[in-house]
Amino acid sequence: MQQPVKVFTHQLLLVKTKVHGSRQSIRCNTSGFAAIAIKPDKQGNKFVTKVKPKQIYTHAKVGDIVNVTLEKDRKHVKSGIYITRVKTPTKTSVEVKINGHPISSKLFNFVHRSDGYDYSFAELLSV
Repeated sequence: MQQPVKVFTHQLLLVKTKVHGSRQSIRCNTSGFAAIAIKPDKQGNKFVTKVKPKQIYTHAKVGDIVNVTLEKDRKHVKSGIYITRVKTPTKTSVEVKINGHPISSKLFNFVHRSDGYDYSFAELLSV
């Protein structure tokens, strides 16, 4: 049976909005129209097609806080467990930045899902 957790503090919880922004579903050119690509077909004739929209991955989002496990040493990063923010989700893994270096890892656990808000505590004022 789960019991509720009560936290007693004299600090105020500050909540700031960190919106995700407006995400475009298709790339646009400099004029604001849908981007197009000119491709040749099998006979060599050129035809115009729209550029495919960016892929959307549902397993992770940019801004999620994850616990990444590195089993081997990488070029600039030692093996170990790191808590960091998702930089770019990929098909089966996530790309994160550790010590300023981009690392792709399949071994990760979620610590906090990005919900568009930034949480912090107010500083204690000495009275």
